[in-house]
Formats: sequence, C-alpha cells, structure tokens
Amino acid sequence: MKIIKNELSEIPLIETNVDSDKELAFIPKYPLPKRGSLYLSGAPGSGKSSLWYALLLSKPTKKNKTNRKYYNKYFDHIEVISNSLSTVPLDKFHLPEEQTHGKYSDELLLNIIEKIKLGKNLNALIVLDDCIRDLTKSKVLCSLLQNRRHLTQNSAEKGCANLSIWITGQKFNLLPLVLRTSISHCAIWKSTNSQEQKAIKSELMSDLDNDTADEVLNLCWKRNYGFIFINVNAQRGDRYFSNFDKIEM
Repeated sequence: MKIIKNELSEIPLIETNVDSDKELAFIPKYPLPKRGSLYLSGAPGSGKSSLWYALLLSKPTKKNKTNRKYYNKYFDHIEVISNSLSTVPLDKFHLPEEQTHGKYSDELLLNIIEKIKLGKNLNALIVLDDCIRDLTKSKVLCSLLQNRRHLTQNSAEKGCANLSIWITGQKFNLLPLVLRTSISHCAIWKSTNSQEQKAIKSELMSDLDNDTADEVLNLCWKRNYGFIFINVNAQRGDRYFSNFDKIEM
C-alpha cells in the first residue's frame, strides 16, 4: 500500500468566530478544555460531585493570584439543573435563584438556551447534575450537544459566544449511547460492573488492546478518589490521564 501525495491534501485552517478565544477570561490549564461537553460518571461517594464543585469554586492562592488552575471566574453565565439541588452548595456559587433548577425537562433546557442567546455573547456553562433518568427520555439533548458551539451565538451582538455542557451520572452506560457519542471529555471513577467496564473500553479506549486498557483503568482507579480523564477526540499521546496527570504509553 502506498500514498501518492497531492498538494490539495494540505488543507488550510480557516478560523471563524465560533473558534475564537478572544472573549475568554483566560485559557484553562491543560488538559482542561476551553469549551466542550464533559461527562462525569461515578458511584455515590466516588468524588464526582466534589470534582465539579472544585472545578468551578477553587480559587488561586493568595501567593499567586494569577495562577488559575480550574474554572473559577471563567464562565460568564452558569445554569445548574440538578435533581439533587438541595445537596449542591449553592451558597458558594452565588448564582441567582433563576439560574438554579430542581428538575430537568426539555422545555427548561430550550428556554435556558434561548435566554442565553437573546443576551450578549457570553461564555456559558449548563450543568446537568443527577438527571440521567430524565436525560434518557430527552428528545432535544443529542441535537444540542452536537450543535453546542452554534446555539447561543447572537448575531446582533459583538463577540463570540461559547457554550459548555457538563453531565453527571452514577453509571457510564446509563446515559444513552446516542448522547455518549456526542461527549468530548469524560471523567470516570472506579466501576466493578463488567458491562460498564466493557462499554468504557469499547467506546473510549478502542485504540488499546484489552490488557493495556485494563492496566490504564487500574492505574487510574487505584488512587483514592481517582478517575480516568479522557479527551475523547484526541490522539493517544494526549488522550488518557490519571486524574489530570498524563499517561504516557
């Protein structure tokens, strides 16, 4: 087999507003994404809730106020939809009451998208926490995940809008496959369920043989509250992380 090179294959990158980083407050530290759809999957007590709280609430130290490790003050607008809203530390988020919601519905999600779009072009985040059972019935979420980058852009306003969507759940394959295939990043905590492990390896780790995939999972899950972080669309060298520590193979 041989490839005959053609200059037409050197396709130039044409930047558009949807790819612009000019409006971002700062660039999150690697490997955290600037925008995307993040799925956090772990059993109760695994640490998944603590992670998304920490990502949004952890502040720079007093000694180094410019060293922003996570997403504190990164998003201009945050909406939280949680079926466990009473357990979310809302007092620490300081969100207006109209941006916190105790029950998911497609109508609510569409209304939030429309509300964000009608205003200035913002860097927005929607957290869908502990809503998996409702998401399995959703008729709109798949389309929203796939078209996320374009949904909130207001052409009548200056600047570039960004939208990220975070989903939390207790079991990886409880989220429907059609939604899982639209996720850009995953953080997955230890599972002893063979069917769940099989889904993780076949969907997210198909570039590895089974023994290597098991080795990677065991490496990530042997640390206390450890999780595997996967950049779904990246090549192997930038794909797998134990927590946020790169795994080299």
